[in-house]
Amino acid sequence: MVVQGLCSARDIVVAIFTWASEEVERREGRGGRCQFTAHNHELQKEINELRNTGRYGILLTFFVFSDSGPEPFSPALEEVLPFSLHRYYTGSPETFIVDDAVRKECHAEMYPGFSIGAKEEIREIACKLLEKIPYRIVPR
Repeated sequence: MVVQGLCSARDIVVAIFTWASEEVERREGRGGRCQFTAHNHELQKEINELRNTGRYGILLTFFVFSDSGPEPFSPALEEVLPFSLHRYYTGSPETFIVDDAVRKECHAEMYPGFSIGAKEEIREIACKLLEKIPYRIVPR
């Protein structure tokens, strides 16, 4: 198992987006709040594609997708997205912001429960999502 303690699908989503936001700051060489903008179905699609590679056990464990609809759909992912990050409905698409409170929670409560292997998977998943999901740094 890739997690050392109890972990939830929400923890995985928060950790992925927290790592992605920190990677954006490293790449850009400046701080701020990282804002991701994507339709829910786009996030579902991207996570499902990563899951289907079979490389990320953490996604296989926490997210089961149904292919019975027009697009792959994970009820677990749908359930946790609204509560994972500061989510703002600015019309369509939705905006997800990783702020200092989210980062603090992730580093204090979530990261310690992940094994080294899980942390590496989360980092890889975050970097892959950065290739697909629009983002920008906004002032604090």
